[in-house]
Amino acid sequence: MSGSDPQTLEQYRNDANLSARINLHRRFSTSPISWNRWVFNQMQLPESARVLELGAGTCVLWGENRDRLPAGLELVASDSSDGMLRAAREQLGGMRGVELRQMDAAGIPDGDQTFDVVIANHMLYHVPDRAAVFSEVVRVLRPSGRFYAATNGTAHMEELDELIGKPEKRAMISTTQFSLENGAEQLAPFFGSVQLVRHQNPLAVTDTSAVLAYVRSLPWGLSERELSKIGEVLDGMIARNGAFHITRDSGMFLCADPRLPAKRF
Repeated sequence: MSGSDPQTLEQYRNDANLSARINLHRRFSTSPISWNRWVFNQMQLPESARVLELGAGTCVLWGENRDRLPAGLELVASDSSDGMLRAAREQLGGMRGVELRQMDAAGIPDGDQTFDVVIANHMLYHVPDRAAVFSEVVRVLRPSGRFYAATNGTAHMEELDELIGKPEKRAMISTTQFSLENGAEQLAPFFGSVQLVRHQNPLAVTDTSAVLAYVRSLPWGLSERELSKIGEVLDGMIARNGAFHITRDSGMFLCADPRLPAKRF
């Protein structure tokens, strides 16, 4: 995760925690279209596009859409975690036109107006200084370029939050710093056009162990006794209802007309 605080960097030192979270969404999604296929559907990628992804993680976005990438695509997939980039290398399996780069999102080394598209997929809520990142994004985007920023809303995974019942721990990985509710306001000074599209895709979980693996991946420090109690409650809910239903409140901001805010004197 680029431009992140030390706690987040430790969380994403390698792909283990992220993989546990992706696995829950992938296995128990009720939508016929996966998140990463949906994200790709929202993007406009011209032929021979030069694309930068910030906080690319394991590059699952590109692995899942390998069959429909535009001809001549040049992709720079960046992350501050070397462990993530190692996993990304395995994910992409020698795909041509890809550069994997370890870097901070607030310090993009490329020149002005060098990318057609920049993507930040569920990473901006980890960034302490988002204005610095947005300034860099606007600088490296071509005038016709687009920025795609995905995040979650306040209702995301709320049933799981209620099950855990530890608000002080949930705050440790909160996405509210950049959410579907407040992201447009943060992006507006940097883009003439900011459009929000939402992706409604609830989960119907039938495997308690998958939920516990997800919870273990979070920095909540729950004891095995606490996890065991959560497992017992989940087993009961699944037995009664057939599944543990979880709200997935996610979406993406589609940003065009990049421009740096006017300086105040």
